[in-house]
Amino acid sequence: MGIKKQKEHKTSYCIWLVLTISFAAFILVKTPIGHLMKLLLKIMFNLLAKGLLKLIWKFFLQILKWIIEKSVHEMLEHCIFRNFKKDSNT
Repeated sequence: MGIKKQKEHKTSYCIWLVLTISFAAFILVKTPIGHLMKLLLKIMFNLLAKGLLKLIWKFFLQILKWIIEKSVHEMLEHCIFRNFKKDSNT
């Protein structure tokens, strides 16, 4: 897939995401959740206009990646330690 095609795909995905959120906010506008969604949508558009959304998204993904790596590392450590403890007892 070419670079131009990838950008078009990401753009169309973002457009569908924004439309879906907008529609949900429109439906729920009479509830407190709808007002919250509307506020979040306004903030998202403001951040998008300033180009900060991409930066925040990358930061969020880095944090998520770090959490996953840390939890997998701890899980592996726990399993290895537990198996080592079993082996040393026998």
